[in-house]
Amino acid sequence: MTSSAEDSVQAIPEVRINSWGRLDNFPSQKWVLSTRTSTEEELLSHLDFYARVDDAIQGTIAAGGAKEVTPALVIQIQAFLRQAMAFWKAARSLDVRSCPLLYYYSLLNLAKALIAVYEVEKLPSRINHGITCRADGTDLRDHMLQFKRDGVFPRLYRCVLGDEIPDNESVRVSDLLSYCFEISYELTSLNLVPVKFHPFYMRFAVSNTSVSVCTSFDKASRSTLINDPIIKSIFREIALDPHTARNLFDYLAPQHGNSAYFQSTHLDQYIPGTNKIDSGALLKGVFGKVANRFDSLLTTDPKYPDCLFYEQTPSKACFNELVAGFGVIFYLGSLVRYQPEILESLLNSKEGWLIERLVRQVPHACLHRFINKLSRTERLYSIR
Repeated sequence: MTSSAEDSVQAIPEVRINSWGRLDNFPSQKWVLSTRTSTEEELLSHLDFYARVDDAIQGTIAAGGAKEVTPALVIQIQAFLRQAMAFWKAARSLDVRSCPLLYYYSLLNLAKALIAVYEVEKLPSRINHGITCRADGTDLRDHMLQFKRDGVFPRLYRCVLGDEIPDNESVRVSDLLSYCFEISYELTSLNLVPVKFHPFYMRFAVSNTSVSVCTSFDKASRSTLINDPIIKSIFREIALDPHTARNLFDYLAPQHGNSAYFQSTHLDQYIPGTNKIDSGALLKGVFGKVANRFDSLLTTDPKYPDCLFYEQTPSKACFNELVAGFGVIFYLGSLVRYQPEILESLLNSKEGWLIERLVRQVPHACLHRFINKLSRTERLYSIR
């Protein structure tokens, strides 16, 4: 080992942890709902609840506390939700060559409903998409999306990520694909683009009289995350011995060797002998205003990570699975409507398998996240 390598290892402090546990709510309170049907049917059932029960949609509008609940607003939002359901059900029975357009119309109406719930400003009766597609040639890597200052997409972006997307911001469709967790296996298998999300495991850890958040992720992500300004602002890298790593994350020796560990620089006081740890307050103290860079995974399986951390694009714009998936489905819907010959070329290329998978997987993930955002809860589903 070289001297510089030794210095690098010595610079990582080893942390002693007295007790530990799972963080039970990130980024918000999770509701685990059991269903005997498919998760898709359960999602549509919840959507129907808000579309038909006035008190439900009135409650979610009022929870924001920023706008008046009027009968006209309730009717408008419910109309969007009912159209979204109608387009979704029609899309399920169509071929991959036509269903993306109807899936987009469904997501478009869901986006309008969300904007009408969250934004104080009244949603115009006529509003453009706020996004355009440029697909020159048949290479997916050359296809671009451009975002406008106003329209559905920039308003959705603001509702979901709490930020403004720069006017005329352009991004490659392949880069948006890299934010879609649901097709990460396909992206990796095709070696099309590197994914721009990093799965995190999170636990609370008590050391002497303080409690902090400890995270673990694959060592392959270390070089990216160690230099990310968001990560640097809230975490420091630490070393964990195999015994502590096993207790904290249920890791065996191979997983310990392939993992890197961070600890939050934000520490809450802990009184020894008590078990009163407010994980919600702890997480809020750690993540604060940067929580939109993290996304809770839509699963109840403890083998899956607790959340995803999203990288920025080269232009410093940030996406997550919902807004990236919305853009990807808009792109495919545009090809269906205006350039079917390019869609056909893609389906006949090595990316055809990926296109067919994402047409079914990405809208479903977007639907789930839309409903969670609409209901202001983190709903997870398990089959019983």
